[in-house]
This record gives sequence, C-alpha cells and structure tokens, in this order.
Amino acid sequence: MRAVLKRVVDEGTMTVEAKMEPRFTGPQFDVTYSYVTPSVKMEGKSSPGSDSWTLNGKGKRSGKIKNMKVGGMTCKSSGQLNDDIDMVLDTDGFAMSLRNRSTGKPGDVKVRCTGGYGMSMRPKGEVGSGDVFAEERLANDADVSQDVRTMPFAKIVAQGGMSLSGKNTVTVRLVCPGQ
Repeated sequence: MRAVLKRVVDEGTMTVEAKMEPRFTGPQFDVTYSYVTPSVKMEGKSSPGSDSWTLNGKGKRSGKIKNMKVGGMTCKSSGQLNDDIDMVLDTDGFAMSLRNRSTGKPGDVKVRCTGGYGMSMRPKGEVGSGDVFAEERLANDADVSQDVRTMPFAKIVAQGGMSLSGKNTVTVRLVCPGQ
C-alpha cells in the first residue's frame, strides 16, 4: 500500500488554485474584492524511506475590486494588484497542510465614483505569509473552503469597526500517473 501511495504522489501531478472574495462593510462603505490564484503546479518527491512529501510551487495572484459603494456612491474600478506566490504543501498521502508566502508586485487600482475618483498605488515588495489550511483530507479533487471571518486578518478588520463576509476556497487536484 505504501509503495502504491508513494508512486501516486511521486509520479502524479498536483496543482493548487484559489479564489477569495471578501466583502467589507461598514458605515458608508461596502466593498467586495476578488483574489484569484490560477493553477499552480506543485513539485517534489518523498525522501527514500520517508512516508511524507513536501511539494513546492510558484505562481501569481491577482486582486481587484469587484463591487464598491462609498458614501452612497456606486463606484467602478479598473486595474489590479499582483502578487508572486510561493506555496508549500506537506502531505503524508492522507492529510495535507498548505502554507504560502506572497510578495506584492507592481499594480494599481483606479476607482471612479459618481461624485469623484481616486487611485491606490500599492507599496511594492510587501510580504505576507502564513498557513492556508492544516490537516485537511487529501483527495483527487479536494476543495477546502473557509469563511473569511475565521481568517487571521478578520480580527484586524473587526478592530476597525467593519464587518466581513465571504469565502476563501482552495482546490487541490491530484492527477494519478496514467490517468
């Protein structure tokens, strides 16, 4: 059984993709963002005699404003923010844990509202990292979804008097060899 599991993970193809759409609401403020990480190929093999794997992947994430209302004005946005993403997936073939590190790249968001306009210029090189999930079941198509209110940044948002809603969904796909 271990030999078959080792072959599946070592010779298979594993990818990770993610989508998060948090909605921030507060007095005179209602904004929904969209963060998308297209499919990232994870690579790595187990060590001889080991029943665990560490797979690494590099990808991109884009972030934009999906919907926005500020001070009763409906706003439209253009542009996006970009991040380089480094992912690390640890698995024993049954459970998996994922962490990532993001580095901000150039990208600007412009906003035009019925009463005016604005622009955000992001500091370049901003770094963030942390656990995405831990001890989830590994399957051929595993969707790990969580309410954004349970994520670490939600505490910071709450301190500012805002409420938060939405989902963060990460899909891990394992394509077995010969499939």
